[in-house]
Amino acid sequence: VAMAYLEIVMKEFKEEWELCYEKAERALSNLIEKNDKSKKVENIVAEAHEWVQKWFTSK
Repeated sequence: VAMAYLEIVMKEFKEEWELCYEKAERALSNLIEKNDKSKKVENIVAEAHEWVQKWFTSK
């Protein structure tokens, strides 16, 4: 969720959110077992992106 928040809400601070996003992505990858790691990370980020987008547009 934090990764999606960074991407959507903090888009004006592109360099900062890209750095934080990369660090969060690495941390998430470390939490997921080795098999299909990249696909699982993509799915988690996509789902979180939808949640944050709904929250951000409903404000």
